[in-house]
Amino acid sequence: MIAWLLRVSVWASQTINLWVLFGHHDMTVSARCYINRHKPYWRVAYKVINKIFFWQDDHCRESFKDDIKYAEEVQRYVESNR
Repeated sequence: MIAWLLRVSVWASQTINLWVLFGHHDMTVSARCYINRHKPYWRVAYKVINKIFFWQDDHCRESFKDDIKYAEEVQRYVESNR
């Protein structure tokens, strides 16, 4: 059940990034905040999201790393099924 809730929350974040923020469909809002943390608007969002997830040292960075890991897994899957 926990794993399912985590997948749903990732899906929701990706959906918001796509439909509301016009970002990439496989990127979470947190990961996008990490990438763009040098820009004023995104820096504020980066800090706010990291405060919300206070139990993690840097939630946005970890989300970015998770997005990269998932993309690499998809790439390996695609390459192995050619």
